[in-house]
Amino acid sequence: MGATVTTGKLVMGFRTNNKVIYLLAEETYEKNCSPHTPRWSCFAIGDYKQVMERVFARASAAEGGSLQNRANDLTPESYIRGWNLAFHKPIVFPDTAISFRILERNYWRDGIESNMAGLLFTHLKSIDRLDVWQTLVNGEDDKVIVSLYDDIELILSIFGTNGFISPWRIIDMYYKPYGVEDISLIPQKCNGGDFPPAPLPFVKATGKYSTQYASVKEDGTLSDFVWAYRIVADYVEKDAYHWEMVEKGQGIKHIQAFRKTIDALPDSTSSIEASVNKATLTDDASVKAFESYLNVSFTDTPEIYTLPCASYALDHLSIHIKVDFKLKEKSNTIDNLMAA
Repeated sequence: MGATVTTGKLVMGFRTNNKVIYLLAEETYEKNCSPHTPRWSCFAIGDYKQVMERVFARASAAEGGSLQNRANDLTPESYIRGWNLAFHKPIVFPDTAISFRILERNYWRDGIESNMAGLLFTHLKSIDRLDVWQTLVNGEDDKVIVSLYDDIELILSIFGTNGFISPWRIIDMYYKPYGVEDISLIPQKCNGGDFPPAPLPFVKATGKYSTQYASVKEDGTLSDFVWAYRIVADYVEKDAYHWEMVEKGQGIKHIQAFRKTIDALPDSTSSIEASVNKATLTDDASVKAFESYLNVSFTDTPEIYTLPCASYALDHLSIHIKVDFKLKEKSNTIDNLMAA
């Protein structure tokens, strides 16, 4: 199984323009590549709320196993705890000259790939910094050199968490940097986050081969069914992050509570109606799948064909064609789920 294995975390930071900017670096290796030689890489530059959004996005990958540790027991909660510990030992990242250039075609290291040049030009024009572009294309060595501290806004707009180019292209991390710890860089316990909206209620459906979950929309229709790990991963990235910004540690608590909630959901398979809108079957393969798996004639069935069994659709049909799921008893089922 291909996966990224995380082996180290590092928080670096500095003050400029009356705010703290963090650089997050992680030591990793790819599980399916040999030898397993961990390397450091900077993956986020920004203020605390910005870089932690990246942390939670990476944490979501731990739920499905695409991000692991050496012991193969990594969870989003333990990954986030590791970063919270790292934020208590931030080291000062000194002001340094940051250089970047546009690479020749088919080159991708130590610069900005050529296929990003158009996007970079458009961005620099939008922020009235075409002087940077002129230096890139006409200057000595076709390279721009800026100060990390003095030009941080320009750097963040391109390489920051809201930018469009990864920061490892400008921050060399061939080894773990060492520096002076500065406790004044430790983020506050509360960071002005907004409470996220309550997640939509979920239903659990059990087929012969799998148990899957779907969120319930206001009209009683259901989203596409997914496995539990995908629901938890989405919650980590989209909801738990906001709780963490309200108060440090709340993200982990809400992940744990959400996991218990979906585990305790009752099986609602018998309350789910499955149907196929034949208008969505626009190619021969989907029509053949419809006829083969349901043992019916495509031309002799109604335009909205109600399936005899939702669990069968979940196990067999929905991986081949679009199946629409809806609750038969909307209000009671949703009320029960919300109470759970």
